[in-house]
Amino acid sequence: MKKVMIFGAIALFGLSSCKKDWTCNCAITVNSATTKISYPLTNQTKSSASTTCDAFDTNYGEFGACELK
Repeated sequence: MKKVMIFGAIALFGLSSCKKDWTCNCAITVNSATTKISYPLTNQTKSSASTTCDAFDTNYGEFGACELK
């Protein structure tokens, strides 16, 4: 039983850092008009995709908000 639990913990850890596709959804509002833009982020870890999406958010400043999905 102990071996099964150790194997399960290792498998869970291995799967948590895998790369996959993410989407950064941004809503940009200028003069009461909102435009929605989606940026595909392919083959990235969640941490890397989050950093990239935060960079989009910073670029739009007060006019937009981005969310990682």
